[in-house]
Amino acid sequence: MKKLLLFAACAVGAGFAKTAPAQYPLTATVEESRVVTRCGGAVHGASACHDYREVKALIDGHHFQLEARIDRGILDFPAEGILMLGDYKARVVAYGHSKPVYYQQTLELRYADGSTEKYEVVGEGR
Repeated sequence: MKKLLLFAACAVGAGFAKTAPAQYPLTATVEESRVVTRCGGAVHGASACHDYREVKALIDGHHFQLEARIDRGILDFPAEGILMLGDYKARVVAYGHSKPVYYQQTLELRYADGSTEKYEVVGEGR
């Protein structure tokens, strides 16, 4: 947990405002990416399903599992698809903890076109 704060200086969704690269001090090396659909909980008699982009990334020597909720696009395919592997600039946009051994964190990745997307940290490894 303290290591995260040392290299840092995260409602999930895409941000479309252009951003300055200097605002993103971290490098996230995306090693795996996939889109999954999860269904659960009935809403007015129908199951509620949502798509998520799941990413495994190496940041400051630590492996993180990241997740972003995404919308469906044309022909019922996920709007953006999977994230291409490679290096992306990143920053911590939210951090908190309920107990000394638990934490919640939201990271924002900046893409080459200047757009951004927020990811919740849902796992950490070595």
